[in-house]
Amino acid sequence: LNSRSDLALILGVLKRYRFAEESDDPYTMHLWSQIDPIVVGKAKAI
Repeated sequence: LNSRSDLALILGVLKRYRFAEESDDPYTMHLWSQIDPIVVGKAKAI
């Protein structure tokens, strides 16, 4: 795996924990909505 794939996997894990703890932060929700397609794309590529 290259560093970008590793980062995507880490972000995916952090996203799950983040949503498990709290999902009411509008800024965080917006941020994850921007990152999510990248994470999904990388996950499918692996």
